[in-house]
Amino acid sequence: MSIAIWFVDRLHSSGTMISMAAVHYVMAFVIYRRVSEISSFVTIAWKLRCASYTSIHSSGFSLLFYNRKEIRETLRWIYTSDNRDMTIPLVWLSQQLIPPLLLTYFFVSWRVATFELAPSLSSDVLAWSQPDKGNISIFTNDIKRIIAYNVICSLYVLPTLLIGSITALYLRLYLLPRSQSVPPYDPPLEVLNKRVMFACFLLQSSSRSSPNLELEPESGDVLLITEQEPEVERCYKGRCGGRWKPARTRHCTQCGVCRAGFDHHCPFFANCLTAPYIPTFLAVLLYTPPTVLILSFPLLPHLFHRSIAAYLLACDSSEIIAYWWNWKWSWVVAGGPVGRFAGGIILGWRELDTQDGGGLYRLTVGLLVAFGFILSGITAGLAYSTIQVLRDGDFTIDRERSGAHRRILSTIKDLPQEQPIPDKLRQGLARFSDRPAFYLPPSNTDQIRPDKGQDRKWGRHGRKNRNGCIVQLNDKMRPYDHGPRVNTQLVLGTPWGEGWGWLLPWRAIRRSIGYDQGGRWLFNWPVAEGVRQEIEGVIERGILNRQSEGYHIDYR
Repeated sequence: MSIAIWFVDRLHSSGTMISMAAVHYVMAFVIYRRVSEISSFVTIAWKLRCASYTSIHSSGFSLLFYNRKEIRETLRWIYTSDNRDMTIPLVWLSQQLIPPLLLTYFFVSWRVATFELAPSLSSDVLAWSQPDKGNISIFTNDIKRIIAYNVICSLYVLPTLLIGSITALYLRLYLLPRSQSVPPYDPPLEVLNKRVMFACFLLQSSSRSSPNLELEPESGDVLLITEQEPEVERCYKGRCGGRWKPARTRHCTQCGVCRAGFDHHCPFFANCLTAPYIPTFLAVLLYTPPTVLILSFPLLPHLFHRSIAAYLLACDSSEIIAYWWNWKWSWVVAGGPVGRFAGGIILGWRELDTQDGGGLYRLTVGLLVAFGFILSGITAGLAYSTIQVLRDGDFTIDRERSGAHRRILSTIKDLPQEQPIPDKLRQGLARFSDRPAFYLPPSNTDQIRPDKGQDRKWGRHGRKNRNGCIVQLNDKMRPYDHGPRVNTQLVLGTPWGEGWGWLLPWRAIRRSIGYDQGGRWLFNWPVAEGVRQEIEGVIERGILNRQSEGYHIDYR
């Protein structure tokens, strides 16, 4: 609340005029995302609107000054409500601001490229296409004219195609429904009837929170085989309320629900990224760098010389020297020497614009291009890391969890031998240790018989096991790694994953994995064939050592 009150105080003290819609409904919407009932939203909006303001008209826009006292009282009413937790995290607030800012950037860039850059370049192309006096034939002049008309048409159409495609794909991610990739409350019948292999929950040795925290050997794979009844895992966090949690499903704390094929919660579009929409996400990332380069390439030489002139002017201007270069806090406000240098260029550029108007090379266009290259660097890095993660058969959350697990193990190994493992490290190890357990139906264990001398409980009287079994894998095993080609094909879709056809906008905007197969893959992710064969081979070899809860296998 103190941040909100401080913000209101700053607005009041500076006499800032705020758009009526930007205050009433943006503030109400931000607060409404923390409130469930529509009536509460209406009440909050009405209280904000009824806080006294003075409406004035300037240049056809209705502006208002809020009364600080009544706004403070309204915010206190909101935050002190008995049945609401109205604390707004800064991370959540940034996710509400970034998407509108990006959409605004897309629109302004398209407008500049279409209505300013294209006419400027078209005039140059038309001048080039004019008939030359000399020995050039009429046929050559006609060819030049045809080329010029095609180039001019491309100059007007290209920004709409490039920026429009990125905007459409971005809106696809931003407007994903809240129910996207949320598993059903109960498993399908094929899982309930135990007719297929599926990830299950071990009651005594959970794959999510195993009580055994001892470090395992450096080499070899350890499996736990038991005949206990399989239990599907359920989530009771947030709004899940005991919903089924299939394999490769994670609970998003930002959204409060579990999502199958969860990759990460992306602040750029304020939504969760899941496996069916990774092609859309990758298309946005891969389209951005070439779009920025193509549209800004004609401007780069002029903007470069303009920035040099702006810096020289900033160094010579006594006014800029007084309130920027000689201001000691400019090092802090700008975030260091690089930001201070950029701030000087911006101030000099603004001064140049006041002198000559700037035209197409004004400060706004320079900032658009600069932000575009920053955005291109971010998207290129994200695209590279996402593709590498997919090729390894992981999602971003899996890579982060495995990295945290390795760091905890390294910390434990560095401890003195006589020092016990701290509880914090034990809890972290239990949290990030993924030991997936799978139920194998009887069809996978029909040929399995116990060796001589072993307990006949495993297939009574030497008969085949009719109940199936549960196999828990070691941390080091990767049950979902099918190889780079199949891994990318699974996520990017079939057959588009085999090539680059999935990158086409009308294909990338569609959902991929899990929906072509009726959701079967998304909610019951296929196990790698090599891992499946290895599990069945271990059982068939009958290398079983009886333990109190079941059979422990060590085939190192």
